[in-house]
Amino acid sequence: MIAIIYPFFPQGTTRRQLLAQENNVQVKSCWNGMGIRPPLSSLSFCPFLSAHFHCSWLTAVSLNALPFQNETNPLQFRAIASSLSLQDGYLEGSEACLIHADMQRYFPAHHKTFLNPLVRVSYTPSAFESQNSILQMFLERIIGPLVAIAYDVRDWCLRSRIQGHFAARREKVREWERATGKEEVGDYCLIDQMQLLTPWGWAHV
Repeated sequence: MIAIIYPFFPQGTTRRQLLAQENNVQVKSCWNGMGIRPPLSSLSFCPFLSAHFHCSWLTAVSLNALPFQNETNPLQFRAIASSLSLQDGYLEGSEACLIHADMQRYFPAHHKTFLNPLVRVSYTPSAFESQNSILQMFLERIIGPLVAIAYDVRDWCLRSRIQGHFAARREKVREWERATGKEEVGDYCLIDQMQLLTPWGWAHV
């Protein structure tokens, strides 16, 4: 994501899918929920399905339990290493993103994360009404493409600065990996800001 305003994403496949109103939009990670459609040959997902579903119902979406049950290297929610977060300035990575990066270690050739933007859920009734209002639909369908153009102009103006920040973060990770012999697969999840939860929402410092 590049902004909290629709259509959220920079130029590329994800934005095209979103503007085309597709119900499968490919993303790097999905905050507040994830699911994996079980493959045809696997019935190992049954414990994660509702009792109302039968394991042969391949349309049911469930969370793949196998990586979490791996005895030697289980998949788990995590943070980045403290030594990395304090390396030459502050770095932070959200577990909601890191777990998707870790998933790719288990399914390197097949793992993809999709978001259905047509499903609109909210924490409060007022937020739900706002996100499903006629005004919101108008902003997305009519104003959204214009906002996308504004994003592109901004990105063009700030491209060198954005690429510089990204290169600096990657170099911090590479230096840490060389010094410690460890690996951080979720380098795209990192940000050089601290995120604090305040009474009015998230703050970046």
